[in-house]
Amino acid sequence: MKFSTLLSLSLVGLLALAGCKSGTAGGPGAESTGAEQPLVGDAERTFQLNIEDVTMRQGETKSLLITIKRSTNFSEDVEILFTDLPKGITVDPSKPKISAADTEARVNLTAASDAALGEFKATVTGHPSKGADSTNTMKLNVTKG
Repeated sequence: MKFSTLLSLSLVGLLALAGCKSGTAGGPGAESTGAEQPLVGDAERTFQLNIEDVTMRQGETKSLLITIKRSTNFSEDVEILFTDLPKGITVDPSKPKISAADTEARVNLTAASDAALGEFKATVTGHPSKGADSTNTMKLNVTKG
């Protein structure tokens, strides 16, 4: 009886760990737009976007680096889309792109002088020319200028 209880608790623990994720993989090798990042190894023809968190003041412009990790055989251009940005925050260029030959893109985030104050989470989506999208979350903290 003790062995079966220990085995049950071990299985529950493993299932809980297997459910953890960070962002979603995209590209032709991803099964769907909601595909989770592989737990072991890399799937072929997928990609993952990496983006840093940002703290900025009202009226300020900050440069933001977006990098891409490409898995085996993924060589697509990826368009970057920002959604859920707070009021008064703009991105330039508005439709950045990471070409197949590049590993990063840089954009400028600008907070208007009356930009909403507080901590926000914006969604950053990578849309490849073929295959499923990849998403990640960017934390954005806007303080009084």
